[in-house]
Amino acid sequence: MCWVDLGVGGEHHFADETGDGRACSFRGTYLEIDPPVRIVDVWLFERRPDADAVESANLRAADGEPTLRPQLDPEEAVPPAVRAEARSWES
Repeated sequence: MCWVDLGVGGEHHFADETGDGRACSFRGTYLEIDPPVRIVDVWLFERRPDADAVESANLRAADGEPTLRPQLDPEEAVPPAVRAEARSWES
């Protein structure tokens, strides 16, 4: 599931399942939108409601191809357990 209201103050929600059937649901609010190069939002992983963080996504052209560079500001805002769980989904 995915819905996006792409505008300052708008909200987004992304939900899916991991390969082992665990639910993953993220939601947040857009704080800044600078088309076509930057989006800043607050996101929250619903299984860890105490771990909201600000994320900035910068879009740039690299060798003629669009490149997305997301960054959490600051990374310390995300508890270590959440970072470890997120890394486990990459494998």
